[in-house]
Amino acid sequence: MKRRTLLATAAAATGLGLAGCVSDGEQPGTGGNDDEEGTSAEQPSGGTDAPDGGTDAPTEGTGEPTADADTDTPAADTDAPTDGTTDAPADETGTDDATETPTDGSDGASATPSQPSISDRSFAETGDCSEPETAEIAYGESSVAATGCIRGPNGCSAARLNGATLDGGTLEIVVGIEDTRDENEVCTEAIVHLGYEATVEFDGGLPEKTIVIHDGMDGRKTVATAERPA
Repeated sequence: MKRRTLLATAAAATGLGLAGCVSDGEQPGTGGNDDEEGTSAEQPSGGTDAPDGGTDAPTEGTGEPTADADTDTPAADTDAPTDGTTDAPADETGTDDATETPTDGSDGASATPSQPSISDRSFAETGDCSEPETAEIAYGESSVAATGCIRGPNGCSAARLNGATLDGGTLEIVVGIEDTRDENEVCTEAIVHLGYEATVEFDGGLPEKTIVIHDGMDGRKTVATAERPA
């Protein structure tokens, strides 16, 4: 009986001791879980204070701010050709000079027909004529001939070639009269008709037009005009 009483007493004491230990370790209103939760609430979460997406934060390990791609990166040169070619001058190969040189080996001047030039003149009296102050013009292969009749004031008058000139494409033949009397010669005082033939030789073709002018008793006047045959 006494043994059972002791065992019951010891068990009761042990239960009270355990209950006391438990009650002594707990503080009113606090607990282990409460401490851990309070600590976690007071510490800031990692990186949450930093602004979202901020690019001004220094790059880890460099200490330098990240370069601003909008301002620091130079804009691409829009003038540069995209096909890789360069604006080299077109005449570096000499092609411009080549185009100015005629391909036919000429000196660059356009070919122009040769202009006729007078190579010789001749004049002959043919005696009396019946149609005064007239003339006829004939084109030859390399010459132009004018046959005509001019009036003289007396029997000592003679027909003479005053000039044969080429002005541009026009040949001008001028026929006049000359007094041929000697110092003591007596001449008939009658109008005479004097025939003549004037010939002009050419090199390089014939003139486009020929004019015959009489410079005699009636003054200077044109008596014949002719065009070169086609």
